[in-house]
Amino acid sequence: MKILNDLSVFRWENLPKPDYYQGVESYHIRSRRSFRMRSVNVGSGGDDMIGTESFCEVQWLKGARYRRRNAPCLSVEYILKGEVFARQEDRGYLLEAGDFFLMQPRLESELLATPSGCHKISLTFVG
Repeated sequence: MKILNDLSVFRWENLPKPDYYQGVESYHIRSRRSFRMRSVNVGSGGDDMIGTESFCEVQWLKGARYRRRNAPCLSVEYILKGEVFARQEDRGYLLEAGDFFLMQPRLESELLATPSGCHKISLTFVG
């Protein structure tokens, strides 16, 4: 993981129409070779401190992008191949194969595919 001193790569020319779900505001630009998602729902009962919500594996192509605001969940991003730019609030990073990134609850977070794209796994936790 490399720290980015310049966050200009995260500028949006035009924001797409946001999606809203349970108070979460998100923006997507979908450009992908493959995508699979599984709902896990393990340990998300009333007595559990933490539970898994979903598992997602995606191969992003150039131009793929995701931004979220006010998400109540923690997402763990693992880069299998390629690179992706990541931002949380006012800190930016270049993630490479083998890197993990925590998209923390309630913070504005963003992922942006590099020109080479990336293959990544996301695990979402609630609690």
